[in-house]
Amino acid sequence: MKLEDFLLALLLTSAASSVFAQGERCGTRELSASLPLANRAYSDAMLLKQDLTEDDFEVQCVLQSKWSRLFYTPKGDNASALFRTDHGDFEVLLIPKPFVFDLLTVNERKNGKSYSYSFSGDPTSYTHIESVRRMYFVKRGNKMFETNDAALAAKLTNAPMR
Repeated sequence: MKLEDFLLALLLTSAASSVFAQGERCGTRELSASLPLANRAYSDAMLLKQDLTEDDFEVQCVLQSKWSRLFYTPKGDNASALFRTDHGDFEVLLIPKPFVFDLLTVNERKNGKSYSYSFSGDPTSYTHIESVRRMYFVKRGNKMFETNDAALAAKLTNAPMR
């Protein structure tokens, strides 16, 4: 084997393994961030996982999320989880019942090539989000889903969750 052929084979093997590693969803590295049993979101997330499975979503994994402190409620036990599914990824924010997201308004502003989000109404949020991608928010009772995928947002809106 010539040196050029060897280097080309090495390059192709390296590129293929890199693409595989980038495309690996819910692999060993990500699963180290699985939602732990002790997390406040765990029981609600597992119920949601069951609902999604019944609604023809294949939930590949449920991971920890950074969104749990986005909203303020008097009980203060808000929670969140990141779902990876065959329809795409989304975050779900969970607030304790009887609180719901029905009275919340999501304010979106486009600033050139980026988007700016703020929230008004109930529950209260003091957070302002800047994103280079458009975000879609779907309110379903005490759950609010966030995704960057318009088609996934429509599926979450129309899914007959319990």
